Amino acid sequence: MSSRDRCNHGVERRGPGYYKDAIKELRSCPAISNDLAQAVTVLSEELAVNKRTDCAGEDSTPFRLVVEGMPQDLYRLARDEHARARRTEMKLMSAEPGRIRILAVDDHPLFREGIAGLVSDQSDMSVVAEASNGREAIAQFRAHRPDVTLMDLQMPEMNGLDATTAIRGEFPDARIIVLTTYTGDAQALRALRAGAQAYLLKNLLHKELLETIRAVHAGKKALSPEISYQLAEHTTDDALNSGEIDVLRLIAGGNANKEIAAQLSITEETVKGRVRNILAKLSANDRTHAAMIGLRRGIIEP
Repeated sequence: MSSRDRCNHGVERRGPGYYKDAIKELRSCPAISNDLAQAVTVLSEELAVNKRTDCAGEDSTPFRLVVEGMPQDLYRLARDEHARARRTEMKLMSAEPGRIRILAVDDHPLFREGIAGLVSDQSDMSVVAEASNGREAIAQFRAHRPDVTLMDLQMPEMNGLDATTAIRGEFPDARIIVLTTYTGDAQALRALRAGAQAYLLKNLLHKELLETIRAVHAGKKALSPEISYQLAEHTTDDALNSGEIDVLRLIAGGNANKEIAAQLSITEETVKGRVRNILAKLSANDRTHAAMIGLRRGIIEP
């Protein structure tokens, strides 16, 4: 028997906007798998979505999609995933009311343990999830929706900057604190532009981490004093353009002008011109000095 036959009141037709909203709701569930969400979205776009059933007792989910041509096993999987995600979300919302829920992201387990140890003594916050790289961070954020995320920068598979950009792109209200050993103004500026609300040096965690978490949770921004000084010192500097940064990166790698020209597919004269600009903009004495400045300020990575 069809869904239409089972419904006492028949099928209530809806416009395309209703189904788009329903698909959006499904995809926004915190625990839903990416592959499933993408499959449902693709099917909803390619197939004719033309009916909705509201049979009392048939479903415990807020909506039921019947997509013409959609395999029933995929539909059931979507429905069950949606219900599971809703239960997870409700459980997370009801757990430890009033506490700041934290996601700790770092590729060193001992560092994550240190963070958990600091937080465990506080009555107003708790670590609810951990991740060891950027990809895991995105998945854990979707699953747990933390109030504050502590994000390392240098990690395998996906770095902290890319993860911050991805999380903020999907969840604009996400509050992220970057934790790093790098004091460079350029690195800090990239993190802030990616959407981080705070930039904290790891050697200051015992002094500043807890108050920084509370400040960021309250909607404030925070920078370590040393980072603030670095940013202020170089505010009026003439920044290197992308071509100059490419040359500086290769200089730091020990390449001569001829080798740089070959790798970048430009002339040696162009390389020389960019080197002159780099030395002037960084107030560097020579190529080696320029490379050292670039590494210290985070213009290039080691």
